[in-house]
Amino acid sequence: MDNYYQWLNIEFGATAEQIKKAYREQVKKWHPDKNADNIFADGISKLINQAYEVLSDPIKRAAYDKQLREYLSAEEMKKAINRRGQIYTGKYPAGQFDFSKMKGEELLLYLLIKVIGRALR
Repeated sequence: MDNYYQWLNIEFGATAEQIKKAYREQVKKWHPDKNADNIFADGISKLINQAYEVLSDPIKRAAYDKQLREYLSAEEMKKAINRRGQIYTGKYPAGQFDFSKMKGEELLLYLLIKVIGRALR
């Protein structure tokens, strides 16, 4: 899913004025006439226009924001499941697992699995 906020180089909670300003900057920067030597300029310009069309309309933006939040939430779930899968399958050799990348609930789950696994032996 395209992140229109990234295409316009703005934050998620940007105001209508910030969106308009960012759109003008990006469309000027990526206009095909100014980037004749860049084969991607036309496509990028179209994406910028599409992003502005959605984000400048309050109804379209609300629907898009909801969809984007759901997508990002699903992506985070996939990453968490993948990390848990790496833990369960023992992908990391003893002493080489990087705990600093784990969130609280993941670390707790990992420790519980290790403790319960040892208790059942």
